[in-house]
Amino acid sequence: MQGATALGDTIVFLTTKGRLIAFPADSDRGTSALGTAPANVRDLESFGTNLYVLTADAPHLLKLPVRDGVLQAAKPWLATTDPISATHFAIDGSIWAAESAHELMRLYQGKLANRFTLAGISTSAVQDLETDEDHDLVAIATVNPSRIIIAGKDGTVTKQVASPAFTNVRGLTFFDEDLLVVTPRKTYRVKLAP
Repeated sequence: MQGATALGDTIVFLTTKGRLIAFPADSDRGTSALGTAPANVRDLESFGTNLYVLTADAPHLLKLPVRDGVLQAAKPWLATTDPISATHFAIDGSIWAAESAHELMRLYQGKLANRFTLAGISTSAVQDLETDEDHDLVAIATVNPSRIIIAGKDGTVTKQVASPAFTNVRGLTFFDEDLLVVTPRKTYRVKLAP
């Protein structure tokens, strides 16, 4: 499995072979094939009734509408073909991407709206990125050093938690006033308050 996201009451899995598989959370009828993802997908997210994929190839961000359980044709979301080297993104109406742990981008209506440098954060590879509509925060999991960075949507770093336990983060999820950090062996809870 390369990735997963929730699309309404359906979980959509992206397989390592590029297939999109739908699993209705409220049904016991099993999975169904939703379709094939574009080539070279780096990350998968959802918002409303649409899937969004970040690819290694231009146009980099694609919107894949899903109507009545049927995957529609992919449409470029990004208005430019400028390269984006981000490997992960998050969506809350805007799309947030990090090309490295010290730089955060906010994309809105297909264009770069803001670029923030996170003060005091060294360059390191991003493992995952998360935000949501209910929080004015962005969470970034990094390697070398293994840590979680919590930043405001204005680029202000509010908290950092470093731990060897965060070496292999599989996912980040906001839950109440905490951030859940999913690793292969355990899920950790990080308090959002500084």
